[in-house]
Amino acid sequence: LLALARARGATLRDRCGVVALEDGPGGAIRLRLAGEGADGAPEVLAKKVIFAAGPWMGPLLEDTLQVKLDLQPISLTVCYWRVKPGMEHLYAPQGPTTAQRDGFPVFINYGDDQ
Repeated sequence: LLALARARGATLRDRCGVVALEDGPGGAIRLRLAGEGADGAPEVLAKKVIFAAGPWMGPLLEDTLQVKLDLQPISLTVCYWRVKPGMEHLYAPQGPTTAQRDGFPVFINYGDDQ
């Protein structure tokens, strides 16, 4: 997903924190960054911003936008694997597996690897 976002022009920053949100020129959003992933660029201007919410999001929104949200972060595990050729039918939405009957979500996409 990250490679696909990059291929479509997104700039991704990880291992850095957003310490301030401000109005920027021309309706842009100015983000002030801190941390290892800031890569020497302490601020970013953007038309749109997508945040990966975490325990830091509540204080950030409250301090910068005066918005108080009762965020309760959770943790989950995501796994990726390839299905053996000829076994795809077991993971089809109407397939016979116990996992499907019990509602376990399985998504298989052999499309663009980006």
